[in-house]
Amino acid sequence: MCTERSDAFVIGLLLYAMSHSTCEDPITMTCLAPLSSRLYYQLVVLLIPTISKELKFYNSININCELDDRVINSKHAVATGVSGGVDSFYTLLKNKGENIPGFNITHGVYLEYKTEASSVDELPLKLHELAENICNELGVVFVNISSNIVKEVYRIAHEAIITPMFTSYIFALQKLFSIYYFSSGHPYSSFKICSHSSELYNLLYMHLLSSDNLSFYSTGSEALRHEKTEFISNFELPRHYLNVCRNPYIENGVLKNCSKCSKCTRTMIDLYLFGKLDLFRDIFDVDKFNRNKDYYLGYLVFKGKKDHYVSETLEAFRKKKIKFPISARVAGLIKLLKNGFKRGNPLQYTYRP
Repeated sequence: MCTERSDAFVIGLLLYAMSHSTCEDPITMTCLAPLSSRLYYQLVVLLIPTISKELKFYNSININCELDDRVINSKHAVATGVSGGVDSFYTLLKNKGENIPGFNITHGVYLEYKTEASSVDELPLKLHELAENICNELGVVFVNISSNIVKEVYRIAHEAIITPMFTSYIFALQKLFSIYYFSSGHPYSSFKICSHSSELYNLLYMHLLSSDNLSFYSTGSEALRHEKTEFISNFELPRHYLNVCRNPYIENGVLKNCSKCSKCTRTMIDLYLFGKLDLFRDIFDVDKFNRNKDYYLGYLVFKGKKDHYVSETLEAFRKKKIKFPISARVAGLIKLLKNGFKRGNPLQYTYRP
């Protein structure tokens, strides 16, 4: 645990402070422990001015601290987050066994944030167990980092804060880690500084939050989501541990995907597209998909081509010369009609730190 620097706490509270600061009376964050010199420069000179200029609900802050440019002794471990999702598995399977010295994953990190759920609830324990099992199967050291920053400060976990928040977790252990792979859900070409998702510009965060002690990499952005899904489907481990669901449940002690939420739907469609869905029977209701194929494929029509995941999948259908069923188009249009022609959840774009 790094107690010599305030790096983790400054980053973890950065967006909260900026969202409560004003131009007339900017907040001053005072640190009792020194801040890494390079990190201070990148925050004060580059990151804070950029975010406060581009996003209207953030304002500049002052950081009052001593600076320290000495490199902290580290075990030089290489880590990535382990959630069981497509992006996470892609990063793990791409970088485990990497033959470039110093870049092979040694640790898997379960980044846990508690909101209302109790630590004794069965589902959080199962998600923790899932991450630990994945690490054990891959032969990497499992590390669990738990924080109350969401519950006590931000109140809700949201894409607007997720990148700097999780980065702060890693800085707390910068005497262990020297490299961290942050699994990105978006290609580099979709880079955009926007209010609702820090993940769309995590490339900027990875560059400006790296320090002399700790380097961050945005990984997986070189591949599209359906390409990642195809890649991980060739490995045995995801067929038993893949967890993409918004509402996972436990059946006979096994964590399963609900097979009906939007994330399950698009993952099952991609697996179907590549002829791999049947291999994932342990965690998805494949029979339900086969009985209601038009309904599932209709999701692509319902969401529309403006959704980048959908447009990528439809393009994959075209390249594989798979004809999209008219009956699926009709099912998607019916769903769109029943939903009042609303394609998404408007709350996704309304959160503020």
